[in-house]
Amino acid sequence: MATDTKSHETIDMPVPTNPESEYAWLVKTLQQYIDKNMKEANKYSKLDRLVSIPSIIITCVSGIAAVIATHDVSDQAQNMIGISVGIMASISTMLQSMSKGYNFSAKADKFRKLSEEFTTYQNTLVGEMRSANETQTNTGKPIEYSNYIKKLKKHIEILGSINTFSDTGNRDETPQKKYISEQLAVANMLSVTR
Repeated sequence: MATDTKSHETIDMPVPTNPESEYAWLVKTLQQYIDKNMKEANKYSKLDRLVSIPSIIITCVSGIAAVIATHDVSDQAQNMIGISVGIMASISTMLQSMSKGYNFSAKADKFRKLSEEFTTYQNTLVGEMRSANETQTNTGKPIEYSNYIKKLKKHIEILGSINTFSDTGNRDETPQKKYISEQLAVANMLSVTR
């Protein structure tokens, strides 16, 4: 059972007893990973907008104020506008630096990519399920697992053991980076095994 220590959500990993419940468990587990990764992608997209939109607005207002300062206004007004433009430019630069430093959009893209990878695996699994059900219906033989399904189950169990997003540890090696790299490694292994 994997625990997300930040949001206290868990992804249950029951042990299915037959092929039908195993398929259902795999589909459900993949859906949980899809949802979890999309939730993180949306969170980082919102953070990116939260930092970049004010920066855009401040830059626009600063530019308008600079144009106003060039027209016929008193010296005192020009000084105040000049100081205001400088302050707004500094704030805008700080917000842009934060946006670039935290790289929220890249994090959102990575989580979105992971979600798309898990969606691909889920779609492949559903196709395998349909094929197995048609084979069972036509031949009357019990459902047999393909190698893809066996390896997919193994890698999902590995993913389930990953503890994600803990607030402890060295800030240079963030848990988010570790989580993303581990999920990408597993996704790449799944691609090779297909």
